[in-house]
Amino acid sequence: MFLRLNSGEELITRIQQELQAQQPPWPSALISGIGSVRKAELGYYRLDRKEYLRREFPEVMELVSLSGNVSWLEGRPFVHAHAVLGGEDFRTAAGHLFRAEVAATAEIFLEETELSLTRRPDATTGLKLLDPGKHQQEAGKQAEASKPDQGKSPVEQSKPAEPAKQHSNPPKNQT
Repeated sequence: MFLRLNSGEELITRIQQELQAQQPPWPSALISGIGSVRKAELGYYRLDRKEYLRREFPEVMELVSLSGNVSWLEGRPFVHAHAVLGGEDFRTAAGHLFRAEVAATAEIFLEETELSLTRRPDATTGLKLLDPGKHQQEAGKQAEASKPDQGKSPVEQSKPAEPAKQHSNPPKNQT
C-alpha cells in the first residue's frame, strides 16, 4: 500500500488509522518512507534506566529514511518506527520516532506480511517486545527439516536417492 501524506498530517497516527481500517485486518506490516517533517520527536532507549531519552526537533527536516514494522498490541495496530532526519546544515539525527508532523509531503509504503505478530511487555528490558510465538516454533521446525543428513558428506547429500532394488524372483537355495 502506498500513502502520500499531506502537510499537517501526523505521520504515526495516519499509519495506525490506515491499518486499523484494513478489512480483513493485516496480520503485520513493514514500513518504509521518505519526505519532510517538523515537530518530530525522536528517542534513544537507555536500557540501564529502562526509559527513552527524548529530543524534539521543531524545525522542518528531511525525512531521509523511515523504517519499521506494525504489529498488534491490545487489539490495535502498534507502529514501531525509526527515522533518520536531516537538517539544513546537512547533519542528521536518528532514533525511535514517537511523532512527526508532515511538513511538505511524506511518501510511505506499507507492505503486508503473513506473520501475525503481537507485542507483549518484557520485564527485563521494560519494552513491549514482539512475541514471535508459533511463528518462531514453525521456523524452528522448518530449519530442522532442512538440515542436512548427519553422517553424509555434502556430495552424498546432493545425490538423488537410489531406487530400492526389486527382485522378481527370490534367490533359490543352491544345495
